[in-house]
Amino acid sequence: MAQITAIVQTVLRVLPPGTFPPNILKYDASSVPILQLGLSGQGLTEEELYDLGLSFIRPRLANVEGASVPLPYGGKVRQVQVDVDPNLLYAKHLSAMPEFLQHAF
Repeated sequence: MAQITAIVQTVLRVLPPGTFPPNILKYDASSVPILQLGLSGQGLTEEELYDLGLSFIRPRLANVEGASVPLPYGGKVRQVQVDVDPNLLYAKHLSAMPEFLQHAF
């Protein structure tokens, strides 16, 4: 496993920036998947398909006794970017840092 991981790391250097490393899994008879599910949908974006897999399909499969359900692989994770003016926040006594993180520091 260590040798394969090291080789993959050297190959990643020549791939385009932002390329995710492959998942390297060691299989034995008890860890071979018995179900693989692919999602597609007309009019749905990759983000919407990922959300459906993560929020609706995965929880239902996870309820099966003895099932090990990994996170969805592939697609695009939904991102939200917000531009804020720190001066306007300060004027209203607000912070861009979420409250739960403020207590951690």
